[in-house]
Amino acid sequence: MLLIPSLRSAYRKLFYVYAVHALFLLMLLGSIWLLNGELSITKQPSPLQVAYQPAASAVHEAYSPQLRYITSVDQLLVCADSMQRRHPAVPYPSLLSWLLRQRFYHGFSYFGDAHNRLAGLIANYLHTDWHAIVIPNDILQYPNAGCSQQSIVFMAALRQRAYRVRKVGFYEPKQGGHYALEVYYNDAWHYFDTDFEPDFLLLNQVGRPSISALVADTSLLQHAYAHRMEASRIRSLFKTYQIGEVNATPAPRAYLFQAVTKAITYSGWLVVAVAWWIYGLTRHSKKRMFTYLHRQVPVARAIRPLHKVA
Repeated sequence: MLLIPSLRSAYRKLFYVYAVHALFLLMLLGSIWLLNGELSITKQPSPLQVAYQPAASAVHEAYSPQLRYITSVDQLLVCADSMQRRHPAVPYPSLLSWLLRQRFYHGFSYFGDAHNRLAGLIANYLHTDWHAIVIPNDILQYPNAGCSQQSIVFMAALRQRAYRVRKVGFYEPKQGGHYALEVYYNDAWHYFDTDFEPDFLLLNQVGRPSISALVADTSLLQHAYAHRMEASRIRSLFKTYQIGEVNATPAPRAYLFQAVTKAITYSGWLVVAVAWWIYGLTRHSKKRMFTYLHRQVPVARAIRPLHKVA
């Protein structure tokens, strides 16, 4: 009967060992699978020569699948720099805006099985939208992006080129929200909206006004967005604009959440391995100490009578 508790303890320890090893193996295989997915994204061998040929706005989006090879902010800037060398008279933010119009079509991208599965699982469980991607390089892994996501990539690229930027937010109860931005250059703020894609030529011809100047000029505003929505919707949405702080980090809490969950998703196996190694060292040290103390008991018992004799 005395053997049963010891057998139970042994089986329990064996179960823990196999469970930890299985968790380690699953996380390792998951990380390898995710990394393989990252590396298998189709890329062009060299940057494409993107044609800067703005035309009259159309109902359809200016999406170009050829630009899917741009999967990082650095690659985006390389392409924009190349366009700037060929069109030095065009302001850099305008070129970058045109490039982003070609790179994305409208539609929010979310973390799921492909990149950060942990963020997707937690967000779905908590019924939040924290799996809507806010990390610029992760947004660029997808062909689609929402208004805020396109603006986040735009801001990140411009800040690397030392431009001052600030968000422009809109919210109208019946229509929902919208997200754009302003860029400071030539001693003034200039409004850009890569998602709704207002008339590119028209706004360039009038010098890319700020959002306050654009809203004040009702005729210009309606002509710029005429292909996107009717006049009544334009007036009701754009009069709600709110300007954010200069160079503020968009969605900082969501960014932190996604960065942490992504690190765990890709390197959680390493955390498990290190924790198991530390546990093994601690257990081994305790075992050695127990063995040492156990060996000292006979010595202590042998010395005790000598003290009594003395």
